[in-house]
Amino acid sequence: MRILGQGYYIPERIVMSEEVDFLAGVKRGTVLKKTGIRKRHYADFRDKETASKMGKYAAEKALISAGIKKEDIDLIIGANATKEILLPCSASLIQRQLGLENSKTACFDVGSTCLSFFTALEIADMYLKAGKYKNILIVSSEVASMGINYGHIESAGLFGDGAAAIIAGNGGSSPVSKFQTFSEGFYYTHIQGGGTRYPVKDYNENNKTDYLFHMEGSKAFKLIKQKIDKFFQEFLLENNVNMSEIDRVVAHQASITGLKLIGRQLNIEDRKLINIVAEYGNMIAASIPFTFAYGVEKGLIKRNDKILIAGTSAGMSIGMMLLEY
Repeated sequence: MRILGQGYYIPERIVMSEEVDFLAGVKRGTVLKKTGIRKRHYADFRDKETASKMGKYAAEKALISAGIKKEDIDLIIGANATKEILLPCSASLIQRQLGLENSKTACFDVGSTCLSFFTALEIADMYLKAGKYKNILIVSSEVASMGINYGHIESAGLFGDGAAAIIAGNGGSSPVSKFQTFSEGFYYTHIQGGGTRYPVKDYNENNKTDYLFHMEGSKAFKLIKQKIDKFFQEFLLENNVNMSEIDRVVAHQASITGLKLIGRQLNIEDRKLINIVAEYGNMIAASIPFTFAYGVEKGLIKRNDKILIAGTSAGMSIGMMLLEY
């Protein structure tokens, strides 16, 4: 598998941490002090920056980057944690936005929260190896700002909106990957409402926080810290990977502390780890492909570079993949 092209879209509205302070009703400087995140972007989600439109913009850039026509796409995978509408799948809405309604292009979604893109990339690799598809479009588009609980200052300043897309095709060496879930941390990061346990019809002013993001950050960080070193070492040993061979690390931009943990556990040089969370926040599933596309655009990632993708997600899960760009 080879990544043929990539692209991203970032919403126009910039939200500084001082604005989040105001929205959360806390003292100026609180959010920046707690998160280290200076700014993020919020989408105009009811008009020109819906999740599907942002996904379309990112996909169009990926098509240009790959040098192929949209008609050459034979599979679209939606890889999001948030959804513009619950049904049908986000990928079919991307197909529609791209004007491919009658193309018969297959569409489906995958969902593993912040690692949804990682999961989609694993699936794309398997399909390409099997010869089932030739050009696979993966789109991650997130409007995280709609689920923020400003009464929960620990998480209110973390998130930003954005979209990214990649096109995967044949060529290059096959990536290697590892994915594990530790569901003892299931409730450490979650949104209770919106499913069958707390259906939308039961929403009211008294239970509205059930329909917003909830995080027990210290517990989540502690669990991941306990598991991540063994996970990383197993991955490196199982695949005979030497960190000195890695040209760049593309990690989920979960938080400042999360990135520091990954850097420390991998014992990598700071220059190899792309770190943009302070400027864009945590874009959930769009975070990894956005960081990748950003890295290519800025010249941090070049053809034939060995890229290590690493991240964590709600659940709690850890994922790692080594691929050649």
